Amino acid sequence: KTEIYIRLIAEELRAGRNVLYMLPEIALTAQLIGRMRDHFGDAVIVYHSRLTDNRRADVYRRLIGGSGGRLVVGVRSSVLLPLPL
Repeated sequence: KTEIYIRLIAEELRAGRNVLYMLPEIALTAQLIGRMRDHFGDAVIVYHSRLTDNRRADVYRRLIGGSGGRLVVGVRSSVLLPLPL
């Protein structure tokens, strides 16, 4: 199933669009993040409640200043990010 998601995400990123990949809980992020970074490198942005305020600010700056082609992996709170789709 993850391989299908990776293929679909790659298509969207190539087209310059952003992708939000939501997970039900933080505990599931570590393994998935490694796999996504292997495929998409610096395009991957992680967002969850355990981030420090400084790291959250970095995420916001990256999203606002970016031109698209970002993959945000996060939990429910990530739907509030400034992520044009």
